[in-house]
Amino acid sequence: MAVFADLLCGQGDPRGELVQLQLAREQKPHDARLARAEAAHLARHDRALLGGLRTATTLCELTWRRGFIVEAKLRSFAQDLAEPRTGLQPEPRRSRLPRLVRELLTLESTRRLSMLTVQLPYSTFARAQLSACVDEVVSAQPDSLRVLSVHVLEQRYDDWYSNDWSVAATVDEQVGEVFVSVDAGLAGVVLRRF
Repeated sequence: MAVFADLLCGQGDPRGELVQLQLAREQKPHDARLARAEAAHLARHDRALLGGLRTATTLCELTWRRGFIVEAKLRSFAQDLAEPRTGLQPEPRRSRLPRLVRELLTLESTRRLSMLTVQLPYSTFARAQLSACVDEVVSAQPDSLRVLSVHVLEQRYDDWYSNDWSVAATVDEQVGEVFVSVDAGLAGVVLRRF
């Protein structure tokens, strides 16, 4: 892998230095200096490494390993918002998740993506948006993907000011080489697409 990192560095690819930093961190996992250097490198080269995802950092949790994103969790808290006094239902904030899934799967940095999780809170548009996310995955056909989780989130308590969210009931099934964990309400639609 060090030779691959040198090759990337020679080509001016910022993933080369990232690979070098991550290899060094594997040898010294508790070295704060290396952790800071890796974070600074990711921040400095976010456009080259993340493309359009660099502006969606609050929606993405990415796990990097040796210069590649191996796990991605995309989550949005967009939901229906009713006006309490009038009872009017304004146009809901639409989730950007399908577009983010598409952007994620086109990145060179995700050639080794093995786990993708997509989550939205319960709303009138959650299932349609999550289905659109699955369409993006099916369209991209990432060879390295081994686990796909697609879930509607529900608040655990009646306190809507809490950030305590849980995953609704799920159906888990192996589809070819991909283990799919999907919200029970979406299972029929999602599993047919694979």
